[in-house]
Amino acid sequence: MKNLFKSKTASKVCYLIISFILALSLTICALSAFVKMTVFSKDFLTDTVNNSNYYADLCDEITDSLIDLGDASGLNKSFFEDLVDEVLVREGVQSYIDSFYAGEKLSVSTDRFSRDLRESIAQYAQSRGIKDYSGESVDFFVKEASKIYADNIKISYLSSLQKSYLNYNRILTIVTIAAAVVSVLLILFLILTNEWKHRACRYIFYSFSGSGLFVLGIPAIVLSSGLIGKITIITRALNDLYTTYLTTFFTNMFIVAAMLLVISFVMLFVHFKLRPDET
Repeated sequence: MKNLFKSKTASKVCYLIISFILALSLTICALSAFVKMTVFSKDFLTDTVNNSNYYADLCDEITDSLIDLGDASGLNKSFFEDLVDEVLVREGVQSYIDSFYAGEKLSVSTDRFSRDLRESIAQYAQSRGIKDYSGESVDFFVKEASKIYADNIKISYLSSLQKSYLNYNRILTIVTIAAAVVSVLLILFLILTNEWKHRACRYIFYSFSGSGLFVLGIPAIVLSSGLIGKITIITRALNDLYTTYLTTFFTNMFIVAAMLLVISFVMLFVHFKLRPDET
């Protein structure tokens, strides 16, 4: 009888350890898959940019910088009204994002902006009866204005992260697959080695609920702490972009936690359904 008790106790401890390992593998699998679908997803960044005030703020910042440049060239502030085309800015930013995720060289084309700027200068000069509006001064202004445009289109920090992105993207894929395989094998082990299937469901419930609560705690702590709101970046457009990006990232993590917890409660329900009636 004593040996039987020891055997049952050792068995429970063994299954609890396996359940804990399963919780770890589920957490790694869930978080790595989530990061891959967000941080390593072009669509996630594109949606964040589109859902924030990034383009409107960016156009304002480019316009303000051009006005400062124009003061030295004798151009009135009215010249720069509606000069920056938001559609062109959107196309430039999207092209920059596409190049980043494709692993291509990050660059910004200023050809169309320069051409439109020269046309605007010509119309401005003609409206004021200025005949000589070409030369080195105009070329210099267009060159400096194009540089301002290109520097603002570039999303800070992306260029320095591109190489790391390509390397970690491959690693993350391997980690996700490996964690998923380990999780499946451990679940099968719990099911196949338990004569009473309701016990297997109970251990699986422990794993999914533990993983779900852990994942739930991450966004809860980060969002409630107000750390994201304390982020300060040089420009208003980038600051709004990154705070929106991080807020969306951690908010979406609640969905991952919810999925894990739903599965855990399903397993708990199955456990009680399969549990033999003690009466």
